[in-house]
Amino acid sequence: MRMLHALLIVALPTVMVAAPATAAIRLERAYVDIIGTGAGDGGEYGLGSYGGGFSYYDYSPCDHHEEECQGLPVGGSRASGGWSARFLDNGASHEFGLSQGVDIGRPVENDMLIEVSWLADREVRLKLRGGSQISNAGCDGCGHVLDFGAGAYALDEGGWRISYFGFVQGRVGYGIQSMSQGYALQISEVPEPAQWMLLLAGFGLAGAVMRRRYCAV
Repeated sequence: MRMLHALLIVALPTVMVAAPATAAIRLERAYVDIIGTGAGDGGEYGLGSYGGGFSYYDYSPCDHHEEECQGLPVGGSRASGGWSARFLDNGASHEFGLSQGVDIGRPVENDMLIEVSWLADREVRLKLRGGSQISNAGCDGCGHVLDFGAGAYALDEGGWRISYFGFVQGRVGYGIQSMSQGYALQISEVPEPAQWMLLLAGFGLAGAVMRRRYCAV
């Protein structure tokens, strides 16, 4: 029994020293672009949390035509939106919200884009979750795009590049529509065979000690 305990004490430091290093993952680029009617926000960002918004209203088409505008839900053109994003070395998340309406006046059009990339020294596992929603009422000449995705590919010079993006686009000629999008990406390393062998060896040693103690009792 003492001999087994001594073996365990000597072996564990050896296992810890031999354990392979964890994957090196770092943020390469984080970009947000909010453009269109009444909007102009975004840029390049580093690690951290960010956000912004915009609001646009144009009631001028109703000037001197007040009777025509009575009862109209918008009374002109409007567009408003907001965004938030968080950038980490092992993932990112974002939320987009866009609302548009036109019943008299010029059409409105807006784009909301996020692009993020990372570099990793080995293969990684990606977990993407979230969703998008849209609602509209009486839309004529309306259009929308809700797109998102994430992926990873090997680099010729070695290592991997991970990418993540989200895109919301809306255009209204007449009517009302609103869109929302929210996603989060988590990046984790794929355990190498050597790591699994070390874990199994550790469990085996611990199990041997437990069995030895049980038998001694």
